[in-house]
Amino acid sequence: MTPDNVYSVLLVGPTDVHKSSLLFQCAVHFAEQGSKVLYISSNAPTALPPPVHGVSPHSAAALSNIRFMYLPTWRDLAHQLYSLHQHAHMPGVLIVDSLDHYCSLTEDQARAALVCASLLDAASVCSRQSKKSTVLLTSLHTELKTCPLVDLFFASVVWLIEADADGSVTVSDAAVLPRHKPHTRMVFHARSWDTALVLEKILQLVS
Repeated sequence: MTPDNVYSVLLVGPTDVHKSSLLFQCAVHFAEQGSKVLYISSNAPTALPPPVHGVSPHSAAALSNIRFMYLPTWRDLAHQLYSLHQHAHMPGVLIVDSLDHYCSLTEDQARAALVCASLLDAASVCSRQSKKSTVLLTSLHTELKTCPLVDLFFASVVWLIEADADGSVTVSDAAVLPRHKPHTRMVFHARSWDTALVLEKILQLVS
């Protein structure tokens, strides 16, 4: 269901697995390359997310390419997504931190489907207007091992799962329905994973 002109990646895992830091570092990576980044979260933080260990600090120039937007409700998010084509500086990268705040994949799947579809539509509009591929990155907190909506709306899913075994990475392709394109499912099994390695793998999915 993901448009051909959109690279979509969803980070899934427990609360304390540095998802916000990984998303922010992705924003910095693309901003350093000159891309315009729209970074959406539900509230204004008191400080930027902590940097990923082993990654160079961001520059002032990179921050100037990142636009932070704080949207408290799913209706605020939907309004911004529907009007994204009117923005003076069309983003090439769209990041939403904590998708859970705007929808629940288990309690209200209709709203979740609407929000996810709106994200993909907005990213596709950005791509058509810029005539370049658009990157969509977001995160989700869930204990579910499988979720049809996740696999339906996102081309690549990165699961961060705690395990007692030695750290390992599993990459597989799967399709929810026969008519859907295969998507990449990347699973990190680790008791304490290397966030720099996770970041590297995420960026490979959208390059």
